Amino acid sequence: MQKDDRMSFIIQLGVLFFIPFVVAVINTILGLMILQDKLFTSITEYTVIIITGFFVLHLLYFLFIRSKYIQALL
Repeated sequence: MQKDDRMSFIIQLGVLFFIPFVVAVINTILGLMILQDKLFTSITEYTVIIITGFFVLHLLYFLFIRSKYIQALL
């Protein structure tokens, strides 16, 4: 597999993995802003911790899948 093909594949896989994550984070933030106004309390700390944790897990899964796909293509 050529380097250009590999980079193209990694970019396409990254888009498939992370665009839904970004949309979900935006949706969550908007929903939590409304909830925060109703509860009269700040839940920003917890939200950042949870989103960061989920991102790390998502990133690890992406790296695992990427390595398996590259092995399959070779």
